[in-house]
Amino acid sequence: MRQWKDLIGMPHRDRAPGWRPATLRGIYLGSLAGLMLTMLITIGRIYLGSAARGGLAIFSSTEDIATAQQVAYTFVPMVMGVIIGVMWSFTEYDALRLEPYFLLSNPKGASADVLLLNYVFGHFTTTPFRAARNRHWVAFCVSILSISLQLILPAVLGNLVSAEVVSLHFPQTLKTWPRFINLDTHAYWTFHNIANQALSINLAHSTNDVIGSRRYAMPPVQTYWNSGSEEDMWRLNQSVYWADVSCAYIDGDGLLAELSRIEGDHEALPVSELLLSDQGGTRLANVAGAFDTCTARSDQEEDMDIPQIQYWKLLQWNENPKFCGQFDLVGVAVHANQVVDAQHGSNKSSDQFSPFGCSVDYMTAEAEVTLYANGSVALVDVQSDAATNLSETGFDTVMFSSSLLRMAVATNHMDDQYGMLSQGDVWSEVDAAISQSFVPLMSRTFDLRQTVHVKSIRIVQRVALLVQKSSVLVSATILTFGVVLVASLLYLYPRRPNFLSGNPASIASMCCIATDVIDATSLEKLSQMELEVLSTRQLRCFLRKGSCSWRETTQGQRLAISFPDSKSS
Repeated sequence: MRQWKDLIGMPHRDRAPGWRPATLRGIYLGSLAGLMLTMLITIGRIYLGSAARGGLAIFSSTEDIATAQQVAYTFVPMVMGVIIGVMWSFTEYDALRLEPYFLLSNPKGASADVLLLNYVFGHFTTTPFRAARNRHWVAFCVSILSISLQLILPAVLGNLVSAEVVSLHFPQTLKTWPRFINLDTHAYWTFHNIANQALSINLAHSTNDVIGSRRYAMPPVQTYWNSGSEEDMWRLNQSVYWADVSCAYIDGDGLLAELSRIEGDHEALPVSELLLSDQGGTRLANVAGAFDTCTARSDQEEDMDIPQIQYWKLLQWNENPKFCGQFDLVGVAVHANQVVDAQHGSNKSSDQFSPFGCSVDYMTAEAEVTLYANGSVALVDVQSDAATNLSETGFDTVMFSSSLLRMAVATNHMDDQYGMLSQGDVWSEVDAAISQSFVPLMSRTFDLRQTVHVKSIRIVQRVALLVQKSSVLVSATILTFGVVLVASLLYLYPRRPNFLSGNPASIASMCCIATDVIDATSLEKLSQMELEVLSTRQLRCFLRKGSCSWRETTQGQRLAISFPDSKSS
């Protein structure tokens, strides 16, 4: 503290006499510091309140925000920042204008180049650099705060509050029906009823249907949908169920012979067209018997010049015993290539077929399910590491599998709408076809008579007026620095040595200072040095070598200007 007092010339007494403008007096500086502190506290309380409530105000849409609220939250903080900047500009002007006089009032003296010091004229953004170079720290801090209050603070406060779409989370209890029915007591699980309902199921769960999940079946959940909740979502933990399908091409001499015989019997109808026309599967029904003896291929690559798969079809299902000892379903994929007849100049279709088998496992796992307001599935996050086989839960997978496999074969009517499929696409298509039957069928196994209440999180999309954290940090930093600096000036200026008896702005006041304050001997010596021929830069370099100090003369305290080569002052 003593070094700081020595630096600014503060004597070790309570107060020093001298003239000061109103902007450097206690009332004005105290009011300015109080205004900055009030603004700082207000911004802090607004930010904490916004963070606690999720926003200053919450609306259903931007149209619900009143014009008065937009003006209040957008322009009022910026206007307050401008007011603080304008009030500070008066203090800044007087502080920089009078800084040379306070430096000359230092009892320990000052460098003679202070006589040329002027922080008022020139662009205010250059003042901090000149003050730092001269080590005038009061002027440096004042100019830094001026730049912050005039250039940065209004822009930051203008962006203090903004309207943004936010997600609000509220706990809510929903109704669900996760328990299974007794499959033995329901006659509609027979194949006859399933086949009759196949068309309606396919239409209800087409590729254009957004209700439900394509792969996962889950218990039904009752959500709340009204005119104000179209955008709401619910998140809850549920058990989900899916069919894990794995397929492979297989070899079997009996199967190949049966397919070749069928194609030979219908010379005008190759296997690819036969699959399209035989929607009922009557012509291919006896082919499944050839799967009694077959083996899965270890090499899945087809020995073809251009292996393309255009058609595929599930032929038959069998659960116990399984086909080839491991497959629940068998089918055939047809490779269709165009062959050019060079002699007749015509194209004909040459088909090659590959039988395949698929095994189906029924799995279940806990998942975090996100639902839309209308009950459709938005997201399913499955904990795959905790997946278990559905048969381990006591569910009758034997009867369920019988119905599912029959449905998958009965509803598998392929056409050429998919175009040419690659080999990898076949397994995806088969998996999708089986899942298309699995999801609606599994959804009918939940008992709607046994209601269970589960905890969920309701996610509400709303428009909120949020206080920006970055704007709060920047504005709080500037205002805190302003409060500390103004409080320091409030303590400093009454105690700084000051020889002024009035406002030195007029020419008459400057003449009085030259005659009544500066020592006459020093003025006479300066007049003999022919300093008028020097430029401002040269004069400043010359005065930097000298010093100003207070000395007792016959006329009282006078400011003497001396140089190292001077014999007397």
